[in-house]
Amino acid sequence: MTTKHPDYSILAARIAVSKLQKETKNSFSEVIKDLYHYCNPKNGKHEPIINKEIFDIVISHSDLLDNAIKYDRDFGYNYFGFKTLVRTYLLKMNGKVVERPQQMLMRVAIAIHQNDIDSVIEVCKFC
Repeated sequence: MTTKHPDYSILAARIAVSKLQKETKNSFSEVIKDLYHYCNPKNGKHEPIINKEIFDIVISHSDLLDNAIKYDRDFGYNYFGFKTLVRTYLLKMNGKVVERPQQMLMRVAIAIHQNDIDSVIEVCKFC
């Protein structure tokens, strides 16, 4: 359908994003907790998907970071862009996507800026 009109790509992405938002947590800090406390179901061992430094930063500033994310920005992708994020960049647990695009961008901003929370939030204003 996108060959007939490019807006179909935007519509398809919005439907897919809406579905993802219904299936994932609304709290960035809760998603980070889940990713850090992940246990491999095959062997029962603790195998964090994110590192302890990121986890500690998020927990220390959870309210500020949770409130800084604007989830309506997830709807700005076309279908190809959104599916690329899902396949390649959004973190999964047991094969299921557990984070949203804005949460991924926040996670990357924290990895870059570490404890400089003002810079983290400034970066996320433009995502």
